[in-house]
Amino acid sequence: MMKYVYTFVWLVYLFANSIIGIIAQESEQKIMGQSWEEIKKNPNKQGLLTVFHYDRRPFFYENEMGGSGGIEHDVASELSRYIQGKYDIHIFLQLKKFNDYQSFHEAMKNNTHPGVIGLSSVRIDQENTTGVKFSKPFMTGIEVVITSSNLPIAQAKGQMKEILNGKTAVTVKGSPFETHLLQFMPEHYPDAKIIYVEKSEQIAEKVAQNPDLFAFAPLPDYYTQLKLGKSLGRQPYFSLPHEGYALTLPLKTDWDTVVEEFFADQGFKPIMNFVIKRHLGTDVKDLLWEDKKNDISNEEYGEELDPVSLKVALDEEKLKNQTMFIITIVVVGILLVMIFLGRKYRKQKNTLIGQQSEQIQAQKSKIKQTEDKYDHAYHYAGYIQEITLKKRDRLSQIYTESFVWFAAREELSGDFYWTAKTEVGKVIIVIDTTGQNVAGALASVQLNIILSQIVKEDKITAPDKILAEIDHYLNNITTHAGADFLHKDGLTISIALIDTKNKLNYAGAGQPMYYVSDFKLHQFKPKKTAVGLPAFKVDEIVLYEAQLQKGDMVYLCTDGFQGQLGSDNKHKYMVKRFREFLFEISDLAPSVQLDKLKKEFEYWKKNRKQTDDITIMGFRV
Repeated sequence: MMKYVYTFVWLVYLFANSIIGIIAQESEQKIMGQSWEEIKKNPNKQGLLTVFHYDRRPFFYENEMGGSGGIEHDVASELSRYIQGKYDIHIFLQLKKFNDYQSFHEAMKNNTHPGVIGLSSVRIDQENTTGVKFSKPFMTGIEVVITSSNLPIAQAKGQMKEILNGKTAVTVKGSPFETHLLQFMPEHYPDAKIIYVEKSEQIAEKVAQNPDLFAFAPLPDYYTQLKLGKSLGRQPYFSLPHEGYALTLPLKTDWDTVVEEFFADQGFKPIMNFVIKRHLGTDVKDLLWEDKKNDISNEEYGEELDPVSLKVALDEEKLKNQTMFIITIVVVGILLVMIFLGRKYRKQKNTLIGQQSEQIQAQKSKIKQTEDKYDHAYHYAGYIQEITLKKRDRLSQIYTESFVWFAAREELSGDFYWTAKTEVGKVIIVIDTTGQNVAGALASVQLNIILSQIVKEDKITAPDKILAEIDHYLNNITTHAGADFLHKDGLTISIALIDTKNKLNYAGAGQPMYYVSDFKLHQFKPKKTAVGLPAFKVDEIVLYEAQLQKGDMVYLCTDGFQGQLGSDNKHKYMVKRFREFLFEISDLAPSVQLDKLKKEFEYWKKNRKQTDDITIMGFRV
């Protein structure tokens, strides 16, 4: 019972906050998060962390679905996943929003609770940050010169004065942006005018909406405006690094230890690269959170060429081109000699080749006939698999709010799903045969026959009994067509029965099942051994039970999504991230969930080839 206490407290808090609008100081003292040390000692393996935040794209903002998103939002979510993966502790994140940085900073400074972190795109070198402490930067910051879309982009540093002088600069009074603006003003734009906005995030937005403006602005703000469809130019000069963006922490807290541990973990770098590209676009090359100058082009930090240096560079380029021309002439001459000598040799071979060509053509004809037969069989196997699966929307006939994502790695799939509506309840099964191509199609046919016999004819609907029958079939009827193949490597399988009173029964082998209920994601863990193998023991099958409520979301899936390699060709998506992503999208409409899953998959793999078949079925009770 105690394991639901924090969920209950969190819901009460959110409800009160939506009704009252302002939390009184007395209430605030009672429902703040806990220290890291206190959570580690909790026998229930869960705890509450309060997250103060000030919305600012792309770091933290409300998304189009009414939820939260952003770079820092994902950092906090990944921190929670890291803690669950390493310490087996579930962290509930309790969000508390502030309208602006000033109120956020005052709340952080006056806070006396250790279980609080702050997300507000805070720069470590930002002024007025006394009374708090920072984590190490999770992302290095860069300021760039941005211009209205009607202004040209400078090709040399000397052109900056021609482009910017007499134009109007946008900045924030007393900010580092104003300091840098004034630093370069006497030499490069002495006649420029200056206008002020209240917040730094308004700078890029102002420049994007008006002509003849320029400004020093954070690089993330520039990319955010581009993602929002705004037109902006970015000048290649005067780009300046700063200390970077960090999480804000109270002076008295022990959360800085686990945050620092997370940032130092070897998995943090690929996660942050993925998060940054997700929110700022795949073409982000300058925005790295490592050392300031690592992977940043010399153009950003080196001295640009003055006119004299530019002439020297052009002369060197001309000499280089002349040298390349001479080398090209020599190479072409050598090639001509080789071609001349080769012609004699080819003439001598032509007669022999002519004699052999008829034999080769005959062989090619036979190979072509074989390939045509194979292609015909291959496509026919696809037709067989398609017929076996029948309509892909069969789940929607059982649950109107549902989706099925069935994506073969190639034309044919080793995955298989099966549904049936019986007198007892609804049976839903997802199987990974480990086979692919034609073998996968044959397995689909064989499994369809097996399941129809077990469930529809023998009237066996209990998941543990179905699993036992499948194992019996694979081990004792191997002489049947197709059974030898199925028996060889076994099957991973998840079987769910939802009866007429929404009671859920599950049994599985090698594939878990997830469901979201009471604002928490639950997981049924299966036996790790695939069914049909000698190590699989029928008497060790576990039947899980749960009472579902109206609105609960249930998921069955194979491991194709979780095992997909990312763009770095080293890291898989992994089960923990997949599980958390399901939880994040579980309150959305199933059709939207399907779209989110597909987009997340594409974000992760980029241009890498899909590494395995994917089947994910989700339905709302």
